[in-house]
Amino acid sequence: MMGFVDRLPLLLLAFGVAVACDASLTARDGFGVALDDPSERDRKSVRQFRVMNAVAAILWLVAIGTRRRADLAFGATLLWAIIGPAMVMAGAAIRARRHRDPAIPGPRYLDPHAPAPMSALISWPLQLLHASTLAVVCIFFRWTLPYLPSVAPVHWAAEGPGYTSPTKLWWALALIAFNLSMILFSAWAASGPAFTSDDDGPEDPEERREAGAIETQRRVISVRLVETLLIGFNLIAMAMWVTAILRLLPGADASLAPTGAIVAAALTGTVLLATLSLHLPALLRLRKRGHSPPSEPPKKQGPPEAK
Repeated sequence: MMGFVDRLPLLLLAFGVAVACDASLTARDGFGVALDDPSERDRKSVRQFRVMNAVAAILWLVAIGTRRRADLAFGATLLWAIIGPAMVMAGAAIRARRHRDPAIPGPRYLDPHAPAPMSALISWPLQLLHASTLAVVCIFFRWTLPYLPSVAPVHWAAEGPGYTSPTKLWWALALIAFNLSMILFSAWAASGPAFTSDDDGPEDPEERREAGAIETQRRVISVRLVETLLIGFNLIAMAMWVTAILRLLPGADASLAPTGAIVAAALTGTVLLATLSLHLPALLRLRKRGHSPPSEPPKKQGPPEAK
């Protein structure tokens, strides 16, 4: 059973997730998507999602605050850490596809005709989902540490299980931090103007503007693909972390470890296929569009020559 002091970090985390979701809903022109001229429909959808976020947050705070069982309290917090940011991500995806430019493949997350800042290349609702889920896992591990044996099999190899202190599971944060650093590096490398000098790109102003928009959109989709893939792998690492914790608790089922490995393998394939299906088609169309030569206006035909 968990007392109020034990549930207080979960309540604070759930409240922080609600505040962060509300900030994401009002970022830029709504849902973190930059628009030229937001319509009344766009502003109305932001208001509706803010009301939904507030109502859902209140219900989840009540659910977390009234649950004394650890599995229910942590489970409710984890659900809110996923559902809250996922709601913002769904709204952002709908808006980005509704306002996409027919001449530029892929959804519109930012203005492709302007230089892409590093902060706009990253999906902040997805980063919020990642950070809030990681916080729940860390709080759960910290709460269960007193109940774990001082020496336990925390990793498995061909020669047999390796026994060490369960605190070594904190090293899972190193892998998560490395993947996160790769996301930030890819966003930094892709930020900036499409052409760094006047010698780059076509000479014609209209063709140069179109080619710059295609290049900026290609960078955005590329960063989103890398981000979605690595965040998915981080979530799988967190699931394996939780599986290892539950396996070490007194009275745990011996089949939990192999079952967790099978589920992790299935999740890895699911994350890979989902990421490619979301971003790869648009990226391939942008690549084909960028390699195709600019269209030339049809030549005017003169009068027929007299025989």
